[in-house]
Amino acid sequence: MPWLRKINRPAFNLERNTLAGHASPVTVEQIECVARRRWIPGLEGAPGLVTSVCVTPDGRRAVSGSEHGALRIWDLQSGATPARLEGHAGDVTEVIATPDGRRAVSASVDGTLRVWDLEPGCAAAVLMGHTGQVKAICLAGDGLRVLSASYDGTVRFWDLQAGLARNTLVGHDGPVTAACLTPDGRQAVSAGGDATLRIWDLETGCLVATLAGHSRPVTALCLTPNGRNALSASDDRTVRVLDLVSRREIAALTGHDLPVQLLVLTPDGCRAVSASQDLALRVWDLPTGRAGAVLEGHTARITAVNAALDNRHVVSASWDETVRAWDLQTGQCLAAYPVAEGVRAIALDHFGRIVCNNSSGEIEILVLEDVKPQF
Repeated sequence: MPWLRKINRPAFNLERNTLAGHASPVTVEQIECVARRRWIPGLEGAPGLVTSVCVTPDGRRAVSGSEHGALRIWDLQSGATPARLEGHAGDVTEVIATPDGRRAVSASVDGTLRVWDLEPGCAAAVLMGHTGQVKAICLAGDGLRVLSASYDGTVRFWDLQAGLARNTLVGHDGPVTAACLTPDGRQAVSAGGDATLRIWDLETGCLVATLAGHSRPVTALCLTPNGRNALSASDDRTVRVLDLVSRREIAALTGHDLPVQLLVLTPDGCRAVSASQDLALRVWDLPTGRAGAVLEGHTARITAVNAALDNRHVVSASWDETVRAWDLQTGQCLAAYPVAEGVRAIALDHFGRIVCNNSSGEIEILVLEDVKPQF
């Protein structure tokens, strides 16, 4: 049995689901015979590339955002499209689901964040204040607060119940490209085009520390699960590991030949995986600071990377029209699955399913055979 297989859904006796809603009615397509299709009643959507996707913690729904500002809620069990969410006036840059799976928060180039109720499929709140595109958002563990990073040079900390910003964090000299909350929710770490990381006290809104080290803009940021270390990727071709307690650099991880675009941590925080314009992914062992496997095989820009909950596998997507599953220990490409046109966003759920998009506005569901459900 192949390690990466198309999803088997007895209701339709098919092995892969293709759910189309951003560009056409919902479809379920049988890959063995592309010409044969079953059409499920759905909502017609505005054409546009899917730019972000997330799965609710219970695995029942996926939420996707598109380049024209519309969002879609996908029922991963029935294949139906229960709602189309509209309100953003520009591309959706990120969408995340709350821990209880009842709401989603989206960010857009229009400078707003929007909160959505997923069960009725309607807008719950609009968070306004940024004057530039919102590049990234990070949800607190309680699902009641969210951090936003914007090209207007600020970070904002929002109370979702009140619909207001608790604090506006000002200090970066240029666009803010990423921001994360510490696990206790007391501090935030942001990264920007000014090549710095900044630590903030969220109670006072004050800057705690500025961490330098990169020589070019920071493109991605992650915090380890214990909140002690921050990892940052940069156009300077490095990944850097910083101790947030001592506020010192622990390691500069080198090996990429071109700017590093993406960065992800395994859930246990023991490994990092970086993706670069050099078309390679590199695995880093964080306890030792040593370089691990180099994951090579993509032939075009890597657009998304996500770690499986088993801490042993990672999935990547590329404009080369493949989704690839990798073994982090050996560096072996376990499967390369063809997806129509380019993929820009992928999400993994507790059941080992990959939810990914293609540039036709469709959502496809694949199954990781070797990943057991994680709860």
